Amino acid sequence: MPADRRPRGPGNPGAHTAWVAGSVGPHLRIAAKSARMLLERHLTQAGASFGTWTVLAVLEGAGPMIQRVLAASLGIEGPTLTRHLDRLEELGLIRRNRDGADRRYALVELTPAGRMLCHELDAIARAANEELLSGFSEDETAQLKSMLQRLTRNASKNSQD
Repeated sequence: MPADRRPRGPGNPGAHTAWVAGSVGPHLRIAAKSARMLLERHLTQAGASFGTWTVLAVLEGAGPMIQRVLAASLGIEGPTLTRHLDRLEELGLIRRNRDGADRRYALVELTPAGRMLCHELDAIARAANEELLSGFSEDETAQLKSMLQRLTRNASKNSQD
């Protein structure tokens, strides 16, 4: 089929959207997914998950938090967090203190067991991060972080209007 008669579409260099393959977006998505999968593999070997580690890490860093503030800090919806917290509470890793008449208000805090697991998972996450950045110099890592922060700022400029 002559080049000018080929249908335009995915995988066809003549497609109107061919520029996407060379753009930053797909590379960011693949890199983020690969990094997450690497961390998940490490955490799974320790019997944990990304969700468990992130909840414990936020609570360790910020201290006790109201459940809806914790959900916002994690960038997840309340019902999703509730499922995580139900499981973590059953495992004795967190405690929810409901105070007052409003049962929706719950202060979430780590238990000693949760704090200990958080420290163990932190070491695992650090090892995964080192594996991810293997072969990068400190300057390259700093430059990468700076560029990613700039991309984030650029992407969120118009959303704050």
